[in-house]
Amino acid sequence: MPTYNRLYWLRPLVWALGAGALVAALAIAAWAPEVQGQATQGPRLINQSYQSNFPTSLVFVAEAEGPETIQSVTLYYGVKGAKSRAYAYPQFTAGSRVQATYTLRNNTQQTYIPPWADVTYYWVFEDSAGGRLETPEAIATFEDVRFTWQKLSQGQVTLYWYRGSESSARALLERSVDTLERIASEAGITFEGDVKVLLYNNKQDMDPALPLRSATYTAQTVTLGVALGGDTVAVLREQADLKETLTHELTHLVTGQLAEGPFFDMPVWLNEGLSMVAEEELSAQYSLELRRAAQAGRLITVRSMSAMPGDPNQVNLFYAQAHSLVDYLMRTYGREKFQELFRVLKDGNRFNDALKQVYGLDIDGLDAAWRAYLGAGPAPAPQPSPAPATTPQPPAPPDRTSPQAPPERSVPLALVAGLAVVGVLALGLAGVLAWALRRR
Repeated sequence: MPTYNRLYWLRPLVWALGAGALVAALAIAAWAPEVQGQATQGPRLINQSYQSNFPTSLVFVAEAEGPETIQSVTLYYGVKGAKSRAYAYPQFTAGSRVQATYTLRNNTQQTYIPPWADVTYYWVFEDSAGGRLETPEAIATFEDVRFTWQKLSQGQVTLYWYRGSESSARALLERSVDTLERIASEAGITFEGDVKVLLYNNKQDMDPALPLRSATYTAQTVTLGVALGGDTVAVLREQADLKETLTHELTHLVTGQLAEGPFFDMPVWLNEGLSMVAEEELSAQYSLELRRAAQAGRLITVRSMSAMPGDPNQVNLFYAQAHSLVDYLMRTYGREKFQELFRVLKDGNRFNDALKQVYGLDIDGLDAAWRAYLGAGPAPAPQPSPAPATTPQPPAPPDRTSPQAPPERSVPLALVAGLAVVGVLALGLAGVLAWALRRR
């Protein structure tokens, strides 16, 4: 018998399968307009803006409209480069067209934004029909609007100033660039990203740009320089050691970026000592303080220098010793070993373990070797190092990239029936074909 006769009786099944597919296709075609009709256009952004009211606040404004009532508005924001974001619920009146306003207060117990910081932000609008608008991320610069600033840029550094000659500003810019290059060469640490240097002419101008402090502290303290945030240095121009202060704070900026990892263990003396060595020359005051302490047997132990001293009378000695320790490591063992120490620390090793791995000394061994280098007597019995202070981190805002759940939609019964027919007939046809092939 010819082969085609053996499968001739399958034609009715094929016709049935085609009919089922036709039913499913018609059901899908009938359902598609219904789905399209259910889709919501959602809100659309009309405009957005921000205003810097430095140093008190940064104000965000956005206007949106849509076919339905906009009933929820959220602003997500964070300082550029920071690991966390915050969110807020702006003021607005629900309606088909809304204007939302949020004032971000600065220099409070919870919030500090450095001058000229870039704040990234975006809005989320939601309406009563489930429509949702998430705006593209934008940047608001927290400009210090009190002065008319000028700026110069070279490499990764931008220097801002509002008084004085351009030639003096350019000399400081070149000093900044040279500092970053020297730290990369000597310590093997490279700053990733751009750096902003702000020159304030006097204490009165600079104080409002600094983090919140008590009125007594502000009145009695003159801040010569400080690293603000992760990429900004503010320096007081009216000082004798302007270049040295600038170098010191830029070095802190670099080591601060290195220490951003959760497992980076760097004692304060290493951080401050590297900044002081970067200044190139230790002042006569610090040198005298160190020499007198070594002769009198009152040097602070290296173990105790993991944090700043609580006694104000020991602060100058602490800085002098920090400089001496870093200088000792570089001179005695070379810059390559010093660079290796930072690489081992960056890998997540504890400082004492990194010290032993690179130099073959633990903390007390370093203390003894350094004292011998200075010609000082042995250290007193080791004291346990104080526990480092921790600052609680604010909870992370909701993830903006998390997928949104699709709206629930009903599926027509005709579509279900058509698909079921297709599935059953396809399974039956596969079984018959398999049986026929076995018979060949």
